[in-house]
Amino acid sequence: MHQLRQSVGHAWRGIAFVWREERNFRLEVTAGILVILVTAILHFTYVEFCIVIACIAGVLTAEIINTITEELLDVIAPTYSEHVRHLKDVTAGAVLLLSFASLIAGIATILHHFSI
Repeated sequence: MHQLRQSVGHAWRGIAFVWREERNFRLEVTAGILVILVTAILHFTYVEFCIVIACIAGVLTAEIINTITEELLDVIAPTYSEHVRHLKDVTAGAVLLLSFASLIAGIATILHHFSI
């Protein structure tokens, strides 16, 4: 049990680091909370709610992976490199792609609740 508690503590410390250092992560968490409130107001079904949570978790996880990539690349190659720039751009692009897909899924689900 002690090891589990330690592991969870390390994980929370990592999330706190991303929260402190990454403005986009804070914005995504805020957006996620607002979306969860909308699901309650619109009485989303259980399945819709689970899909929303999966989308939010996916975007936040992608942002964390992007942060990991950026931090790691800054350690490996502290001076400017076109290769490093490309890698950072690609991981940021992955976050953007998942964010857009999640946004579209969210809008479609919300609009479905207003259809007659």
